Amino acid sequence: MFEELKQDIRNEISGKTVQVINDPIAKVLREIVDSNYKNRNYEKAIAAQEIYLDDLGGIFSKNSYGVKVQLLAMYDDCGLYHTSEAMNLVNALIKEQQESDMSDSVLGEIDLPAIRIYFSSNDDDYIKMAEILCDSCISVGTRNLGQWQDDSSFQIMTRIATREKIRHLIKEEKYQDADELNYKIGSISRDLLDPISTTLDDTLMAYGLTDMGDQFVDQAIERITQFAEFVPDACYVMGIMVAEGYRCTRDAKTAKNYFIKADELISKLKTSVGYTDYEFSSLSQISQEEIIKQAEAGTYQSKFYIARQQLKNTSTSSASNNSSSNNSSTSSGGCYIATCVYGSYDCPQVWTLRRFRDNTLAINPFGRAFIKTYYAISPTVVKWFGKYNWFHKLFKKPLEIWVKKLNNNGVENSPYND
Repeated sequence: MFEELKQDIRNEISGKTVQVINDPIAKVLREIVDSNYKNRNYEKAIAAQEIYLDDLGGIFSKNSYGVKVQLLAMYDDCGLYHTSEAMNLVNALIKEQQESDMSDSVLGEIDLPAIRIYFSSNDDDYIKMAEILCDSCISVGTRNLGQWQDDSSFQIMTRIATREKIRHLIKEEKYQDADELNYKIGSISRDLLDPISTTLDDTLMAYGLTDMGDQFVDQAIERITQFAEFVPDACYVMGIMVAEGYRCTRDAKTAKNYFIKADELISKLKTSVGYTDYEFSSLSQISQEEIIKQAEAGTYQSKFYIARQQLKNTSTSSASNNSSSNNSSTSSGGCYIATCVYGSYDCPQVWTLRRFRDNTLAINPFGRAFIKTYYAISPTVVKWFGKYNWFHKLFKKPLEIWVKKLNNNGVENSPYND
């Protein structure tokens, strides 16, 4: 990773290499890492650390455990846990961990970054491994609380593992399991739950997605409102609530302010708590009118919204399908597969496809028939297969070719409000 920077650093150290872990060149590289990391020049810091590890024999070397662990932490801190380099490194460290007899106190150094890396892989085997590591960290963390003079590391281990597993359970729409895990950990010590996981739990209550239902909804909304000052998830949830007019007056301007605030909070936090998958910039950049339109169409990519819709009587969906045969309602549908592949409803590729839908397909009978069929099938296809990497690979290349062709034919890729 960062090969050009690595070459620049090689030039800085006159092409010399590290011979042993504590030789003078190793010391120079550590100084480059520390100074650049302190100044938030993360790419150069990581490049220097990679050089250090390469010279010691790479990720499978047996005498560079500390160097590898530090590099893994840097990948994690900087949101690079979805990269192939992070995956290869964590696989090597997990293997080394399994072959040795490591104490509980150092497990979190590998397992916590590994959880995020494996969850981000979209590979079933790695996701299962992430779930196992979550359970292991929670077990080790809670077992050692109070038994060590300084148990802060075990608190952190438990908090992060709990938060990541709750996020995964919610992504999988296993809301009851997420709620039960949160309360299981809370029963051990409420201090173990950081504001992020607590906010997710409160959100479940607010939307009536657990056995507690509406019984605690007012309390949940009150807590979410408080957390919105410093937790991006809570700010995002408040924006959706206000946009939907859920238990409050619908107000697009206030909703947009919440989405903007969520982005601001993320920019401050994502290098320390791994918020890469929780960016809501597409919502903070669209118009107030579009916010309301997306609220009505349910195109926020919100698992809470989708789950709440599924709890409603299915007869409401058949009524909306009947009304979607006219041009105006047809054009307001979400581009489900493209949105899934590109990760946003508002990006140049999806803007291009939405324009083509409205300005070309929707103006002729065959095009309208295609649109109607697409919107009848694609939501289910995305729900079943959208989380798999093969699904993204299957559609990404054809979409790229089609979008490029449309752009060459004059279809714009600038922001579009349909």
